[in-house]
Amino acid sequence: MRKVIATMFSNPSWKLSQNLSYPNTLGALNYNGAKIGVLAVLRGRGRDFPLSEAGLEYLLKMEQEGRIAADAQVSLFTRPAKKSELPEFIATEKATVVRDNIGDAPPQNGEYGPYWWITAEFKPSASSSGRRYDPDEIF
Repeated sequence: MRKVIATMFSNPSWKLSQNLSYPNTLGALNYNGAKIGVLAVLRGRGRDFPLSEAGLEYLLKMEQEGRIAADAQVSLFTRPAKKSELPEFIATEKATVVRDNIGDAPPQNGEYGPYWWITAEFKPSASSSGRRYDPDEIF
């Protein structure tokens, strides 16, 4: 599954949309008789990733309603340096695990709606608290 998700931005069989999840991208693909759903999150500032609350909720709702397979994923990608480059796959995790990792951490309000800053381990980052990000911070 990881290899299939890694092709999300290069395989034309993926259907992509940002309508309900901007700046994240929702993706759907018919794979081995099941429709898989993914919320792709491009790296934001520093090492963190901005996870759209609306995108995560939509993905979980589609899974709950059976419109996609029960393996909905949140996947992290690099932000390409040039528009001609494709994002590079970093990691993927089940959407339900990401939701559980976030727990009751409140989202921040942003230009595109509520979101959380998460780490590559799919957990709220220190910058989720609204503090300024410091890459040299050890705790």
